[in-house]
Amino acid sequence: MSDSTILRSFVETYQDHLVLKAQQMGSRFRAAVMSDAQHGEGASPVDQVSPADAIDIDTRYQVKPLVETVHDRRWEYPISKGWGDIVDEIDKLKINIELEGKYTQTGVSAINRAMDDEVISKFFATALTGRAGGTSTVFPAGNVIAVTEGASAATGMNTDKLLAARESILGNDVDIDDPMNALYCAISASQERDLLEEVKVVNADYQDTAVLSGNGTSLKRWFGINFILSERLDIDGDSYRRNPFWCKSGMHLGIWRDITGDISERKDLNLNPHHISVNASFGATRCEEEKVYEIKCSE
Repeated sequence: MSDSTILRSFVETYQDHLVLKAQQMGSRFRAAVMSDAQHGEGASPVDQVSPADAIDIDTRYQVKPLVETVHDRRWEYPISKGWGDIVDEIDKLKINIELEGKYTQTGVSAINRAMDDEVISKFFATALTGRAGGTSTVFPAGNVIAVTEGASAATGMNTDKLLAARESILGNDVDIDDPMNALYCAISASQERDLLEEVKVVNADYQDTAVLSGNGTSLKRWFGINFILSERLDIDGDSYRRNPFWCKSGMHLGIWRDITGDISERKDLNLNPHHISVNASFGATRCEEEKVYEIKCSE
């Protein structure tokens, strides 16, 4: 079998394993936001229609109502991320591109972390809005749950903060029974410990079952709120953790190019080693302010 045939076989194997590994070790945030394929320099994931009020019909032969429908758009633009390394022995190459190989795991994990970072960076960022993305929509100050919520001083995560954010979203007439409006909150290990030390979270007297009974060893859900554990969350200028609290439909991740890999022979280098790479292009945006809140926590 020629070297080119062997290399082609390795490339096909590597591609298959990248897809499998991406399914097994996916981004922690990708499944918690809307996501689909995108194309072009930029894309509008949603066309928004503002709420409108009905007009009274209180006379005979009244002129038909005409209420202008207000449209808006949110825009996202892709970033490209890549990982790569060089292998100089064919046997070593074969071992490391297998499903559990270090290169397959390392490459995909690097891209998945970058995908998480993109989503995290857009929770509270200025969103691009309008017909062509020329309007800047800042994150509302009123969408911040204070670090002192439920306490007399700066405190960590507590049920008062969670319920305050939940109440705010419900107050915006969001139907959280719709799966697309499922509630999520990203927390670090510090906030998980805060919650596990609260009686309302761990005591079965406050809910149908104890919170960890069906979740294994970590806090995954409470009062309809799904938790995502992440140590990549931002910190503000006062060193408070910025915990996102959102509905799934409130955020979007566009995929311009999903996780792909390549193996090529580097004939420009001595002994013609092989270059292994993993690449992806994606971009995120906040879709609706009414569905995204920030909970500040002291650690």
